[in-house]
Amino acid sequence: MNNIPVVIVPVLNQYEKADRLFKSLDFEIQKFLIIDNGNNPNWHPVVDCAKETYVYKIPNNLGVAGSWNFGIKATAKFYGWMILNDDIYFRPGALKDFFSQAAPDNIVECGGFHAFWLGCEVVKKIGIFHEGFHPAYYEDTDYTMRARYARINILQSNARVIHEHSSTVKSSENYRLKNQHITWQHNKTLYAQRAINPEKIALEWDLQKRLELGWD
Repeated sequence: MNNIPVVIVPVLNQYEKADRLFKSLDFEIQKFLIIDNGNNPNWHPVVDCAKETYVYKIPNNLGVAGSWNFGIKATAKFYGWMILNDDIYFRPGALKDFFSQAAPDNIVECGGFHAFWLGCEVVKKIGIFHEGFHPAYYEDTDYTMRARYARINILQSNARVIHEHSSTVKSSENYRLKNQHITWQHNKTLYAQRAINPEKIALEWDLQKRLELGWD
């Protein structure tokens, strides 16, 4: 695999950090999808190592799970997706190291879902992310639970990735208070409910059916 098929990066308000991430990328990417949930008309990102870059200006915040799902659905025919937070960046050579473990049937994490690879066979087996977790937190915990129950191979990468934890929440007092008083508890409760019977969690979007039924 000489290049990464798809990279998906949601952005809400940390445009300078997203630009820093883009500058740190040093391995070829086929399609680069930027989900601009802040709908910033003055931001024009540049990704030098991508063959094709798509910037989607979203009127209202899709949230983490919604953004990830949007990117997956928009590139359904590829064999996997690398999904990155906007508050990370790679040391030289780290992106290639990270991608070296990627396969259609596995998940690769760099210490968590702030940077991860998701193979297409995984999505065919357990589906996409549950958008009831909104706008952030527990969508990754829920997916990991489902993947482990389905015995998906989850690998840990030692690639040199720098991550500023919870930087979006820290960037806004409004986000912090909303998360503290509403979001976190709601998503925690939803996860607890879903974790009771993981075998009964139905596919929320069927990749195989989409490929069979599509007009493209």
